[in-house]
Amino acid sequence: MSELVDDIKASKQELINRGWVSGDLYKEGRVCALGAVGMAMVEEFEEWVRHDDFAAFDLIMSDDRAMNVVKALAQYTPETLDNRPEDRVWRFNDRHDHTTKDILDLFDKALADLGGLA
Repeated sequence: MSELVDDIKASKQELINRGWVSGDLYKEGRVCALGAVGMAMVEEFEEWVRHDDFAAFDLIMSDDRAMNVVKALAQYTPETLDNRPEDRVWRFNDRHDHTTKDILDLFDKALADLGGLA
């Protein structure tokens, strides 16, 4: 399996294990889609996200593997949300009508396209 597939699966598992949240990277132990990527991919993310969302967000942006996951997820969000992949993913996550299932489906669409659901 590819590194990207493994990274998407690890990020999805963080979301499953911690629970999903909308409107924050991290809140009361739960994570949004980007927060799940950060938890899975960036070693010091959890320490930073508890104190400074903006610094934690920057950690994701500066990690190539984390950004590869974000770019893979962004492909399955509406283009009208934004041009930057990280913005598309957080806007998709924070839509008022989305549920945990919608966010997990986003991960599954990326995995399916990469052959990672088999």
